[in-house]
Amino acid sequence: MILKDNFFGIFGLAVKAGKAMLGTFACEKGVKGGKVGLVLLDAGASNRTKKDVQNMCKFFEIPLIEVEPEGMMGKRCGKDGLMLAGITDPGFTKRLKEIAKSNDAEV
Repeated sequence: MILKDNFFGIFGLAVKAGKAMLGTFACEKGVKGGKVGLVLLDAGASNRTKKDVQNMCKFFEIPLIEVEPEGMMGKRCGKDGLMLAGITDPGFTKRLKEIAKSNDAEV
């Protein structure tokens, strides 16, 4: 689902506030450590990465949002090629889920 600018604005704020774990390794470590409340996966990720992340989120019962358009997540936080991010703050997590649901994205 293509998400609107306000979603990426909130995501950018979370990154600047230090409330996001960026990258596959950091996000995976955060999910397993119980620090991440929401996982964002770029639509351009490989099928294997998507499957691995979906399985991890299902096992640890963490909501997952697939972010479109492809590559936008990395552009919004200044890290081109970013495929995976974990949001650690409950406030940012709640707001991002609300915006995604209002855009009819699966959460």
